[in-house]
Amino acid sequence: RRAETQYRGERSRIEEDVSLAVGEADDLESAVITMKGTYSSQLAEREAHLKLLQGQAEELKQRHLREKAEAQQAVLSGLDVLMVHKQQIQDAVEKVQRATANNLATVRAG
Repeated sequence: RRAETQYRGERSRIEEDVSLAVGEADDLESAVITMKGTYSSQLAEREAHLKLLQGQAEELKQRHLREKAEAQQAVLSGLDVLMVHKQQIQDAVEKVQRATANNLATVRAG
């Protein structure tokens, strides 16, 4: 009789321990599911934000390349204008030099 009472007491205590362990496991499982959902949601938001930033970076890169090409073209056009102007000045100087030489020759001859 005493062994049976002891057995029942031990069994009851073990069942309580198992019940507590199962309850804790259920709580942990719920917490894990909640955390997983939260982290999955945050991850999706961050991935979407990353894609947005990557798109913006690509747009800025393309804009930079266009503006750089436009600036290079403007510099080349400016250099062309400068070269034409330089040539006009050289032509004018040569014309003045020739005229001066001709006038000097005329004065000396005359």
